[in-house]
Amino acid sequence: MRVSDSQRTPLTILACFPHADDEMSVLGTILNHLARGDRVVLTWATRGEMTSLFGDKPMDEIVVERKRHTDEVARIIGCEIRQLAFPDAHIGRSHEEGLELARLVADVRPDAIVTWNFLRGHPDHRNLGQLMQDAVTYARLPRMVAPLPAHRPRQLGFFTYFDDASPFPPYYVDITPHMDKIQEVMELYATVYHWENAAENLRKRRAAVGRECGVEFAEKFNVIMGPRSAATYLLS
Repeated sequence: MRVSDSQRTPLTILACFPHADDEMSVLGTILNHLARGDRVVLTWATRGEMTSLFGDKPMDEIVVERKRHTDEVARIIGCEIRQLAFPDAHIGRSHEEGLELARLVADVRPDAIVTWNFLRGHPDHRNLGQLMQDAVTYARLPRMVAPLPAHRPRQLGFFTYFDDASPFPPYYVDITPHMDKIQEVMELYATVYHWENAAENLRKRRAAVGRECGVEFAEKFNVIMGPRSAATYLLS
């Protein structure tokens, strides 16, 4: 028997990315969970001080500016945010970095994690994706995260942004009800960074993913670990 939203225990979702604006491909999923009454913790690992999008502006001023952007994103979508202090463009794959993220996992205690994939692109993106996998293991060990309690959920969902080179299966999320709010966030970034046609292009990309799974707009992930639902038929 399916449990109704009013009877279910709210879940906690941890969405963790290196830089402000990296969250754009998960905003609809975040909004789905918030609408259902779940807790979402959106975390940026760096303060984005190395960006070239502000020209020669001093890094301390960039940090202030990007903090203003993340606060506005949080206001628009209505979720909890965290800001870590990893150095921008310097995220590696060290044991110490994995432990810092393990403490984040132990503190937030998520039922599911979504982050960047670890295959291609910016080193911060790839490395954070790998570090988050390490953090899940470290967070299970009491001596690694003390004085925080270890986080050993019976079943943790771990999702990364989709990459067609990934060996892990795709996972689609219907985000149709929230496209207007997603575009509002994109327009915030587009105004600041002078991106042309950003909201329109975003809408086209989400529509293209939607066509792959039979909905109007969708986001797409790879499932690294998590539940596998049994189907009755190969095709509906």
